[in-house]
Amino acid sequence: MICQRIVNVLVPYQLGVLVESLSNRRIPYQAIAIYVSLRGIQGQQGVLGSIRSILWIPIGQACYRRLTTAAFEHVLLLSLDFHLRKRVGEVMSALNKGSALNTFLDSLLFQLFPMVFDLFVAAVYLFIRFDAFYSLIVVSVMWAYIYVTIYRAKYRGRARREMAIRDREMDAAK
Repeated sequence: MICQRIVNVLVPYQLGVLVESLSNRRIPYQAIAIYVSLRGIQGQQGVLGSIRSILWIPIGQACYRRLTTAAFEHVLLLSLDFHLRKRVGEVMSALNKGSALNTFLDSLLFQLFPMVFDLFVAAVYLFIRFDAFYSLIVVSVMWAYIYVTIYRAKYRGRARREMAIRDREMDAAK
């Protein structure tokens, strides 16, 4: 992930070098090759993103195994009264929704945090290289984005909770 952050800083820098070298009235093959190489390893679908995804597989699987084992043990320790009141489909549906936590962790660790870090680096770079005004623009847009994201997540959380309840009722009826 650290290498991805470094590449995310180098790509726009290299693009600037490439654009500047175009004024020499020659084709800058070296600058083009470096830029294309950096773009090839950048992002979720790039080489570094693919390596990160491969390295995350054992961690994600271990988390999922621990989560499902803990949920199964919890269900086994519940009272007989609970099991008599609940329908089997409802309990099974609740247990099957555990993989959503794994997806949430993946999104949080590898999408949200890196994006906020990249925006912070961009703000610092713009502050040092140009002016505090540009940095202020990036920071204000970043906070506005984070605010809207959190607000939408709260709204979507209520809707998802309702959807999960309805889904459990449907599975219980099945």
